[in-house]
Amino acid sequence: LLDNTTIDIKSTQTQVNMAFVPTGKTSYVQNPTRIGNRITEVASPFIFPVINYPLIPSTTPVTVTIPAFVNNKATIMVTGYTALTDLVVAQGQTLVINLGSRGTAATRKMLKVKNINVSGNIRVIGTGRLLLVFEYGKGTMTLGSKFNVCGEVVGSCTAADPDYTKFLFYLKTPLVTKGDFGNYPKLVFSNLQLFYGSLLAEYVDVEVKSDNYKGHIVTSGNTVNFSANAVIKRALFYAPFATITIDSNAVLSGSLVGNYFSVANPQ
Repeated sequence: LLDNTTIDIKSTQTQVNMAFVPTGKTSYVQNPTRIGNRITEVASPFIFPVINYPLIPSTTPVTVTIPAFVNNKATIMVTGYTALTDLVVAQGQTLVINLGSRGTAATRKMLKVKNINVSGNIRVIGTGRLLLVFEYGKGTMTLGSKFNVCGEVVGSCTAADPDYTKFLFYLKTPLVTKGDFGNYPKLVFSNLQLFYGSLLAEYVDVEVKSDNYKGHIVTSGNTVNFSANAVIKRALFYAPFATITIDSNAVLSGSLVGNYFSVANPQ
């Protein structure tokens, strides 16, 4: 998901047991015979790989506008570095972002947006991946209760289980200073929102309340919280500066890297 970054995190211990609990710590791992249930605390200080975020081109982007919706559907083309002032999709409407046919499945095509007001659906089709860039503090962002993102599928996204690396949501924070936690913006995915995409964030806190969030999270934020309704599967969460909190009844499977962990119940 990131430019020039290999996340290769190896335990400082050798022959680590399936459930490794450091000396002086207490914990509980459900079904510890499973190879996936491993808790490892690395020695302090431990330097995690630097997050090198995607570079914004210095060239002038191609400017696009959203045409009128016909039968609640409209399409824009994003085949390279593209700019859109207002990304507005009302509830019940579907905006299709067509990436064209050039490149490969891993080719990223960038859409920089100033203002976001989406209560409807976004679908991404074509060859490659969409990198949607938004700068917190330089525009406005509203994600409505029915905000819905996934690839173009026949039927429901939940049934089709589309690729959640197709849509990359990159949140820049050019006006926030590292360590100024009180001014870190917070992105919340609510229970009715459906998001099949991956989040790349600079100094952004994240809260997931939805059981319809499917994707990876990479952030330099201070907190990542999974509340009671969160059901996360097969994902990577890389938040080396954050406290990751897993509330009661939240269910996660995948790999989590953080500075501190708080687990309410052994979910």
